[in-house]
Formats: sequence, C-alpha cells, structure tokens
Amino acid sequence: MTLSQALAYAVQKLESAGVENARFDSRCLLERFANVGLTEIMMGSGELLKADFDAFDSALDKRISGYPLQYILEEWEFMGITFSVGEGVLIPRPETELLVELALKRIEGIDNPVVFDLCSGSGCIGLSISKFRPDAQVYLFEKYDAAFSFLEKNCRNIGNENVHAVKFDITLGADALRLPKPDVIVSNPPYIRSDEMNVLQPEVLCEPSTALDGGEDGMDFYRIIANKWQPIIKRHGSLIVECDSQQTIALARMFMPQCLKVSIISDLNGLQRVVCADT
Repeated sequence: MTLSQALAYAVQKLESAGVENARFDSRCLLERFANVGLTEIMMGSGELLKADFDAFDSALDKRISGYPLQYILEEWEFMGITFSVGEGVLIPRPETELLVELALKRIEGIDNPVVFDLCSGSGCIGLSISKFRPDAQVYLFEKYDAAFSFLEKNCRNIGNENVHAVKFDITLGADALRLPKPDVIVSNPPYIRSDEMNVLQPEVLCEPSTALDGGEDGMDFYRIIANKWQPIIKRHGSLIVECDSQQTIALARMFMPQCLKVSIISDLNGLQRVVCADT
C-alpha cells in the first residue's frame, strides 16, 4: 500500500467513525507509524510495509475508541518543544502557553530568577521557561508517580542544569522544603468541579483525574496555593495560574489580600484563562 492510499484509507475510516480532525489525526499517525515526514506523505508514492500498516491500523482503532491522539503518538509539542506524554500525565494544551509567556515577561530584567512550577505534570510549563531563560533556577513539583516519570524523562531530554524535578505534595506547603524564595510561581492545577468530571469528552477522561479534579467547586488547589505558596513569593514577584473562565473573579478576590495588583488575562479565543497576582 502506498502512503497516499494509506492516508486516504485512514481519513475515510476516522471520518466514518465521527472523529473530528480526521485528516490531521491520520497524517500524524501515518508519520508516526510509517516513520516518514510530511513531505513524503504529500508526495504519496512511498510504500507502507505490512507490519507498519498493521500497527497504523491498530492505532486508528484506538483513536476511534476515544483514546487521545497524543498518547498514541507518545509525544506532543508545546512552545515549539516536543514533550513525552502518555497515560498518567496531562496532555499539554496550546492555551497553557500563555502561562509561559506571562512568566517570561515578569522575569525580564531579573538576573538568575527563581521559578516554581506547581502541579508540573509533564513539565511543559517549567521546562519551557527554562529553555527561554537558561539562567533561571526552575523547580518543578509533582506528586504522582506516573506523571513524575514523564517529568523526569522530559527533564533529561529537554532540561539542563537549571531545572530541578521535585517529587512533592504541594498540599504540604513550602515550609516543608528548604528552597530559595521564588520570583514567580506558575501553576496549571486541577480546576474542574468534581460533579463535571463524568461529562467530560472521552479523550479527556483518558487523562488522570488527579490532574483534572479540583474538588467540589474546582478551587481546592487554588486555596492551597493562596494559603501556603503565595506568601513566600519575593517582593515584586508574581503568582500566575490557569483557571476556568468562570473562576477568575473568585480567584482575583482570593489572591488580592496578599498582592498589589491582580490581572485577568484572556486567551486567543477570548476566554478569561489566567489570573496573575503581582506582589
């Protein structure tokens, strides 16, 4: 079977099953399992070996079942950097890049800044910051074994001497550690309400509930961050968190007593996505 035939087969199979973005998913999977680039696929004349086609076809079936494309590919791009992902770790999303951009803006002009990334997961936020600011000392905190294994792998593949993976439960607070005070704390914590968990899309339900479920009102981790982590930020520092658009006002009020200014920032889709508290 030629590459063009394999692509046409995959698109038809995914479209018939109602998979959104069938052409994009088909191309990504064909690149992965045929071990070819986009140019070769567009030329279409190369042959797909039977063993590779069988693996490709099995991957299509997985995708039809609702299994995330990113988990099948075992990697995903974020801020132009490729991160290893899989079961047990949250998939990096483009809207979260806003956290990185805001953090980089706030550490401009600071020599050797210290950055904490709470609930780090794959490490996509903290490691991206470290790549753009190699003089920063970036600490990435993650509690769960499966996620931490991906964090360590990404630190080995992407990081350098300025990144520190810390296996730690952030609910214990910063007092349990002996680390320098941060200039910036960033976090994309679990923030979905518990009663909304069972209505998430099948792909999202494949991701770890521990990275999604924020408790009864979705605010459990923000309270921990406000009470146990915000107080340790250096003067003229910042706390930057991702949240649901319906949580922004409550978060601004929560963070306000300990800071000079609170900002609510919208993502490229116009949704209020991030709350920044500047001390």
